[in-house]
Parts: sequence; structure tokens; C-alpha cells
Amino acid sequence: MNISYNIATGEYTREVMYEGIHLILRYHKDMLDEHVLDAVLTTDGTNITDLVRMSALTYFESLL
Repeated sequence: MNISYNIATGEYTREVMYEGIHLILRYHKDMLDEHVLDAVLTTDGTNITDLVRMSALTYFESLL
């Protein structure tokens, strides 16, 4: 979708669709040029990063 870069903060913003939900990902590149996720936001600006992390952990626990 749409990717923008904030030169003042060094942070990228990318808009994505995930299972029909419009999300905004904020991330930066570290010293090894790898992407590091800073936040997952809804279009109204609600930070759902912790919710996404918990869902991922629940999914991985189900694999054990």
C-alpha cells in the first residue's frame, strides 16, 4: 500500500490491509538495516501493538 518516511524521527509508516482490516505499521531500521516494528495502529490512531503481541503468543502456544 502506502509507505512514508519521517526524516525527523527516522521512522517509516506503512498502511496495510490484514484480513479486511486497515492497519498502520510504524517501524524503523536498526544498525544492521533490519526492520524493527515500533507500533501497530488502527486508522483512528489506537495503538494495538500489545493486542497483536498477545494474539501472536497465543497462536504460538497453540502450536506447542
